[in-house]
Amino acid sequence: MTLPVYSVYALLVLSAITISGTHFAQSDAVPTPTVQVFVIAGGDGDTLLRVDPIAGTETRVVVNGTDYSIVDNAVVYFDRPTRRVRVLSADGAARDHPFMQMPERARRIDWTASADRLAWTVTRGDDGALITDTFIAAADGRSTRLILTDGPRDGIRAYPVAFTPDNAALLMDYQPDAIGDITPLRQYAGLFALDLETGMTTALPGEPGCFCGAGFGAGWFLRLTLAEGDFAARAFFLAPGSAGAAVAGAAETMLTPIDTDRYIQGGGFVVSPDGRRAIYALVRLGALVGSGIPDETLLVSIDLTDGAQRPSASTIEGLLRPVAWADADSVLLTDRAGSTWKWRIDSDDLARIAQGAYIGTIGYN
Repeated sequence: MTLPVYSVYALLVLSAITISGTHFAQSDAVPTPTVQVFVIAGGDGDTLLRVDPIAGTETRVVVNGTDYSIVDNAVVYFDRPTRRVRVLSADGAARDHPFMQMPERARRIDWTASADRLAWTVTRGDDGALITDTFIAAADGRSTRLILTDGPRDGIRAYPVAFTPDNAALLMDYQPDAIGDITPLRQYAGLFALDLETGMTTALPGEPGCFCGAGFGAGWFLRLTLAEGDFAARAFFLAPGSAGAAVAGAAETMLTPIDTDRYIQGGGFVVSPDGRRAIYALVRLGALVGSGIPDETLLVSIDLTDGAQRPSASTIEGLLRPVAWADADSVLLTDRAGSTWKWRIDSDDLARIAQGAYIGTIGYN
């Protein structure tokens, strides 16, 4: 596997990184304005780097935040000093989110979004008795409502993961509160679907499972399981409709097994927008293996049309986490140092493309 290093502008062009998995064709049409957003961690605050690949310009804004994400064509993050959810708009101005905020005595707030909906959870209470309120709203704040109150639970909170493609259900997890945010790859304990019409919950197939990786996209539910100490991947296509219908109609695609016995953790699933392929990572954490042992990552691609799994030709020193699909044959990954990499699946080439962790793209139509 090759590891060439490129400048940010060498590869961060819209024809090379598109979240839809397609390329812009040359035409007389004016391209939709887009900005690609990265975060560069720093001791005195994080720098949000916004790159306009068409104009070849970049802007930088320093914030002290966490949980950076793209919601409704803006960067949304949790501001540490004020404990407020903030929105960084295209003009670089930061303001409080207009309706998604954490009450004064709450412990935390988490959120996820689809193209036109937003869901967030507010966790309150003591360690031994956590209560989570789940809210949903249209992207502009209309129809805001409390749809689920969960708990009290001992050290466990409900956590929003993703909407189903038809927005009929919100996929959620029961997260261990103490360790849910510090694992190198997000792990899930008990995944379930929340019906957005009735508020009823339904456990996803095989749940609750091990505290292992999972992912969603294009209607797929991908899950790692443990059997005799080794990881195995499972793939379910969730039927459209209510939470109950989605689970009852879930169809499993059998995946070919691969050797996973040297790896300690796995996850970071990303699914291609057309639902044909998925990527995930298996990692060996050197600190848990022995003194002087480096971290190691194996990238695995899944052909969801026939269930074939293919590991990368060699392992990669360091810990890489898949974050987004780039094009039909490439995914973007971030490392612990906060750099962004691009892996071309079929050729098995890996290149560092930015000195910052990729968050997402604003303005893509």
